[in-house]
Parts: sequence; structure tokens; C-alpha cells
Amino acid sequence: MKKLLPTYGIMIFGILGVIASFYYPGGSQADPTSEGFSWAHNYWCNLLYTWAINGESNSAQPVAIAATLVLFASLAYFFYQFPKYFSINKIWDRLIRFTGVGAMVLAVLVFSHLHDLFGIICSVMGLVTLVGIFYGVVKHRQRVFAVVAVWCILLVGMNNYIYFSENYIHYLPIVQKITFASVLLWVIGINIQFLKLGRKPVT
Repeated sequence: MKKLLPTYGIMIFGILGVIASFYYPGGSQADPTSEGFSWAHNYWCNLLYTWAINGESNSAQPVAIAATLVLFASLAYFFYQFPKYFSINKIWDRLIRFTGVGAMVLAVLVFSHLHDLFGIICSVMGLVTLVGIFYGVVKHRQRVFAVVAVWCILLVGMNNYIYFSENYIHYLPIVQKITFASVLLWVIGINIQFLKLGRKPVT
């Protein structure tokens, strides 16, 4: 079903992500000489680079890039569809689509040497999108999703604080994965609501 494409895409991303982790040669911020991918010490972006931190050719890259592109496309479709079912007003509906879809399009550039710059831009745009979706679920009395939205926004803020301040930087890989899981499960939950709303979007 078209309405659940974001959910299917996220599931494919998860499967491909696990597969990619098995192909990562090794090296992390904690130990550049370590073997394999560490869920506690490696970042997702480590899977996307041509070379692993330990200096070996990164055979995980093709699978990781495929997984990431599937995720970007899935989230872009979700952000575009969201206002159809949880409309706020014209300004917010357009803003959610613009920042959400725009962030996913620009996120493709994280594969380039401009990774850090576009990572920052996409984080800001993504935060605006999260706030808009929070507004939408609150307006339509989806309390559980509203509470989870606050949790996700706090996690995104924590990611940015740790990244820019470098305080507790050794915890960032774990915080990143908790954020990924929280946001993606939240998106899946809301996406399933599209089905429950049937053919009559909330306006």
C-alpha cells in the first residue's frame, strides 16, 4: 500500500544497515585499530566513507549508501504525505513539506566532502520539521505521538550539543543510534495512523 511506503522503506533501511555493518573492516573513534563495526563506538557515517578508520577499503560503503538513499526517499515521502492527514494550516503544511523533503534532498550531499556542512543544514531543517509534526499531532490530539515527539526533539538537540561542544563526545555514537531508533519508530507509528484514517484525511 502506498500509504505505508515510508514504513516499508524504513524496514529495508534497517535490514541493509545491519548487513552493511558486517562488511565494515574496522576502526572507530575509540580505537582506530579495532576490527569490525562497533554499535557503541562507530557512527553510521563511518559505513558511508570510501575508507574505513583503520585505513582499509570500506566494503560496507555500497550497501550503506543504498540503505541511506532508501531511508531518504522514504522519509521525504512521509513528510510530503503528513499534511494530508494532520493538516495544521497552509503555512505550516507547506513548511513541513519544504523543510522535510528539502532536508532529505540535501542530505544526499552528506556523501560528499561537504558532509559536515550539509549535516548541520539538514539537522536544522529536520528540527523545524519535527516541531511542525509535533504541532500537527498535538492539534489532532495524538497525545502519545506528541510525547514521543518531545523525546525526539530533545534527542536531536542533545546530538547537536555533543557534536558542537565535543562534551561527552565518546557517548555520541550511542546517542546517535538511540535518536535514529526513536525517530524512525515514531515515524512508523504516525505512518500507520495514515491507514487508520482511511481515505478521509484530517483537515
